[in-house]
Amino acid sequence: MYLFIHRKDLRAGDLRAFDYAASLGMPGIHALILDPAQLGDGRAESHPGRHFLRAAGLLLRDYAAQGAELQLLHGNPALVLDELLEREPIREVVVTADHTPYARRRDERLAAVCRSRGVRWTALEDVPLADLDAFQEQTGRKEPYRVFTPFYRAWNGYVRSRLAPPPAVAAGGLPIARLSGGGSWSVPGELAGLLAAPVPEDERPERQLERFLGGSLQAYEELRDRYALDAGSGLSRWLNVGALSARRAYGLALDAARTEDGREPLAFGGAADWRADAAGQLELALPGSGEGPGSAPRDPSAAAARSGAESWIRQLAWREFYLYQARFDADFFRYEEQVDLSGLTERHAEAWRQGRTGIPLIDAAMTQLRTTGELPNRLRMIAAMFLCKNLLAPFTAGERWFREQLLDYDATLNRGGWLWSSSLGFDAAPYFRIMNPVVQSKRWDPDGAYIRRWLPERAGWSAAAVHEPSPQAVVDLKASRARAIETYKRLLAKPSRPLDRLH
Repeated sequence: MYLFIHRKDLRAGDLRAFDYAASLGMPGIHALILDPAQLGDGRAESHPGRHFLRAAGLLLRDYAAQGAELQLLHGNPALVLDELLEREPIREVVVTADHTPYARRRDERLAAVCRSRGVRWTALEDVPLADLDAFQEQTGRKEPYRVFTPFYRAWNGYVRSRLAPPPAVAAGGLPIARLSGGGSWSVPGELAGLLAAPVPEDERPERQLERFLGGSLQAYEELRDRYALDAGSGLSRWLNVGALSARRAYGLALDAARTEDGREPLAFGGAADWRADAAGQLELALPGSGEGPGSAPRDPSAAAARSGAESWIRQLAWREFYLYQARFDADFFRYEEQVDLSGLTERHAEAWRQGRTGIPLIDAAMTQLRTTGELPNRLRMIAAMFLCKNLLAPFTAGERWFREQLLDYDATLNRGGWLWSSSLGFDAAPYFRIMNPVVQSKRWDPDGAYIRRWLPERAGWSAAAVHEPSPQAVVDLKASRARAIETYKRLLAKPSRPLDRLH
């Protein structure tokens, strides 16, 4: 018998682990362990906690709909696993690999439990679209990519030529067994209530993906930064808990563009030489590339579909780039130990968290985040850079707050965004790049609709005045920009130890 443990893969199909489990030729127990380290001390009631439990409840119901049973357990994962191995005739434990610091420590303990019991431990890569180890090997590079654009070009060709077909086996197609008896892992009542929260049919991950691909994808390139219009896909919340497969989202996005253009849907994998194949595959990525380089598109809607699909896939590529950094940059999760941040302060961090800085776009953004757990991508960048640069707070202060608030929180992606905003890590923003929130507000939302929505006290202000800082703002934008440039220039010139790349 095998044991499969769900973690950040909360779906009942399109999992490499399911195909692997089918190949074992034996029955298995499927479980989700609710970890008090991640859901205790009130974290279950936070935006990300509630969403994780909502997705977990959806997973339970999807298993049941397929005639399969998922065991929902609660407790320290290592202790729960040890008790399961004591009670059940389990020969192998299977998981989807996770590479955050907490996940590595947890999995080291789980693997040690397996070794002590003579049970095989198998961790399968299935979060990135690309097999990142194989991708790095195929590039022939001794060092990892440190800049996004060349990474994107290589990744794009690799994925389009090497992406394997989606796994064919779903939970209902596996010989899933029940536990032989009860244990000390019952789910607390407060968590059970959150697990029971309904997910309306039109909010399910697959329906949301279909709606995005069939509707706003065409305008995505044009509107994605116009945060007042809420033109994003809204899919990150499902991708980041694994309730939606990135593989499926990627393939359907390509298919949507190809269908609009009269081409065949995406063919998965099989290229002998991905570098050569990439030249043909990348044709789709070039606006106006209908019949050949530089040729006119067949019709405007086809061009919009191609442009929207490529723009959204580029966002998936940034997700991959952060996952890649987490694997190949030894400092990714410890930059705060490598750079001297002692000259920075959290003096104004609470005003930033509570939306009381006096800078209207920042305050509106932080109000939306606290209220809903949601924040458009451009506003994440603006708010993060304002905290790190204008307020001269350590990026870790903002990283912690986003971890507590973001409904679509992911440790790797959150860290990647904060490193970028604080000019650390691979291909981060140069230290002298500082987004002006007033300029950004006027550019992307000229009428100030977003500010009026989240700061009702400004609802009646004119379009000219609604963007402007309050006289009581915690900082002057011009003066704080100059101070930030000097501070970060010194900070990055004299790290605690030499960094591979300075900005």
